[in-house]
Amino acid sequence: MKITVDFAVVGGGQAGMCAAIAAAQEGAKVALIQDRSMLGGNASSQGFVPGHGAEAMAHNRNCRDSGLIEAMRLDYYLTYSPYSDSRSYWDLILDKYCEKEKNLTVLYNTRVIDCHTENNRITGVRGINLWTEETYDIEADYFMDDTGDGWLAAKAGASFRFGREAKSEFNEQVFGKDKADSQTLGCSIYGFAMKRDYPVPFKRPDWAVEYKDCQSLAHRPHDYSHLFPTITSSKDQRTIQFFWWLEWGGQLNVIKDAEKIYKHLLAELFGLWDHLKNTCTDETRKALECFELTSWSAFPLKRESRRIMGDYILNENDLFYPKLFEDRIGFGGWPLDDHPPNGIESHEPGCDQVFLYEPYSIPYRCCYSKDIDNLFIGGRCISVTHAALASVRVMNTLAILGEAVGTAAALCSTRGCSPRELGQNHIGELQTRILDRDLYLIGMKNTNPLNKAQRSTVAVSSERTLKGVGDFQDEAELRWDTALQIPVSTGSVDVLSVFLNSRKDGAEIEWEIYRSAALGNVEGSPAASGKFVAREGKVWYTISPGDLEFSYGDILTLVLKAQPDVSWLYGPEAYQTRWGVKFTGGGDAAVYHGRARMAPSGREWTFINHNGRLPVTLAGWLEGKAGKNIHGKLFVTPCFKIEPEQKPYGGENLINGVTRSESWPNIWISGSGKNQSAELRWNQDEEISRVEIIFDTQLDYSDQKYGFPRGAEDNTMPAVIGETVKDFSVEYFDGQGWNVFAQCSGNIYRRWKHELDTPVKTKAIRFTARDTWGSPYVGVYEIKVY
Repeated sequence: MKITVDFAVVGGGQAGMCAAIAAAQEGAKVALIQDRSMLGGNASSQGFVPGHGAEAMAHNRNCRDSGLIEAMRLDYYLTYSPYSDSRSYWDLILDKYCEKEKNLTVLYNTRVIDCHTENNRITGVRGINLWTEETYDIEADYFMDDTGDGWLAAKAGASFRFGREAKSEFNEQVFGKDKADSQTLGCSIYGFAMKRDYPVPFKRPDWAVEYKDCQSLAHRPHDYSHLFPTITSSKDQRTIQFFWWLEWGGQLNVIKDAEKIYKHLLAELFGLWDHLKNTCTDETRKALECFELTSWSAFPLKRESRRIMGDYILNENDLFYPKLFEDRIGFGGWPLDDHPPNGIESHEPGCDQVFLYEPYSIPYRCCYSKDIDNLFIGGRCISVTHAALASVRVMNTLAILGEAVGTAAALCSTRGCSPRELGQNHIGELQTRILDRDLYLIGMKNTNPLNKAQRSTVAVSSERTLKGVGDFQDEAELRWDTALQIPVSTGSVDVLSVFLNSRKDGAEIEWEIYRSAALGNVEGSPAASGKFVAREGKVWYTISPGDLEFSYGDILTLVLKAQPDVSWLYGPEAYQTRWGVKFTGGGDAAVYHGRARMAPSGREWTFINHNGRLPVTLAGWLEGKAGKNIHGKLFVTPCFKIEPEQKPYGGENLINGVTRSESWPNIWISGSGKNQSAELRWNQDEEISRVEIIFDTQLDYSDQKYGFPRGAEDNTMPAVIGETVKDFSVEYFDGQGWNVFAQCSGNIYRRWKHELDTPVKTKAIRFTARDTWGSPYVGVYEIKVY
């Protein structure tokens, strides 16, 4: 059968699937060619791999990936599988999203076996359906390789790398090797076990690895404390998924030796299960007495193989010292997470994670082949070094890149240009389309001139204000210089007060105030300074900044100098405030599993409730303190009062072109109560045919398809996201009164859009939130009008 399309995607992992859907939604005719009976690749029910991303298991703030993958995960968590990780439902969701697209044809069970090239272009590929034996000849103007191994690119003659770079090539001083080699990250296998109501004995097969005692696995944490609730995948703790460190094969060729690797991984899995059931600690064996090993990954779960070369090769320094690439089309934030190639056989830590202080941008030039003129690259084979891949490789980061690439392919089809020419001549248009899809580009505002909301004025029924934090939960001693960061909206701050507990009379407190442009660091010289003398006990102290002026959008940073006899009381976190300490006590981070450390940055400050993992000394200092603690990080705000009250959560944020909190909140948060509204008004009639709204789905929540019981203390997504607007309506004003043209009940999604059957002319529209899923406040990032 001959199939002719604009864009053909080979490989149906999360990246390829998102690329195919995005291109179809952008108007291209698309074929998605997948060699299995379900989409999702490693994330499918055949792989079980959790879909991590830039939020890095809740270590990075407001960094969960948006776009298509956000809508899909909300369906999965809140509709199909709210209390357990039933991954077969994930398969169904991905299929459902593809079926909705009339421009998209999915060829399941189809293996591409050949490709045809001419003048450095792929003209077509041939595939065979492994179930029906039907042969397809697919011709397309543009192709994307999401095969994971870069098979299509290699077959077409694209240049690629395989293995680890020498540190001298890119000056990669952390993960670069003294000498380049061909070793890669290893492959893993997951086991899945369920609890029965009766004992289930297990006997080790002869071909399985034998672990006679815990000492033989001392280099990998595995006993009861690392099973319950750490890797349970249902709230009743009757299902477990284990372990990411069941890894091996990177010392071989993960492509050519894949069958050998999988056979050995099975031997490791069955040997480990035998140990857990029969020779581990008494507590572990008793807990697992009624558990049965029911399934396991159907193929070796590769982390790395070929990496196809683009016009730019992202390296570790681009992540440690993040720059805003002018052609950025995505972002990442997962730690650089390297593993020993021989996995479980190595007595080195199972992973070496270097946590980042800020998310990083990913350039478009990494996502097309430098040799094949019409080939896009997706998934783990994009143009990066081994070291950079250690972060970029996580599947949700690759999914948002895939969606951006699909958007690029559709635009190439419209413009009739190559991927390289698109980057050279139309990158701004591409970035606007990416932002229109609710994908995030660090530090970039969406100024799409077609969005009529941007030339409106906004009036809201109420807005939450920032007056301070008065109710205290605990206190943190001023062991180091300590900073509080507050977003300010007024030109001057008349009064700033802090709540301290001094253990003696006469302790002298020095303070400094900085004007900061961004959260998470203290830079430059203080704009004001002074000191006061503390009295014994818990007392409020007033600091007068004098005639210091601020601009709307500035960050006021107040620093109290170290004073060991005094503590700063703190309370629940005020939205988009940060607190940190001037700490230079070493870069080793608190261990979650494997080795953990902080990225080299030259910074003197560590912000407790910002991005990254805390140094081990700080995590120990905070241990046992009251407040919301996630992975050792304390999400609180030092007690303060500010006059006049600040208004960083106002209605003007609805049209500022940024759809998540960065250093500025970028969100309208109402006062408490139901039926909160926002009006967009124009001076003259505007014709309106479409309205889009971006709601708050709490992008701090971590996306872990397994882990602690969902919604528990690890900050994974709960069964209901209380901040999301549940019921709402949208109206237009016809000169006489308000007319409802859209209403929604039971919304769970971040992005909502409505096409009017017939365009209307109006000078105003009104959005009214009737209720949320639990929050007393309404939170909306953006309203767009076309």
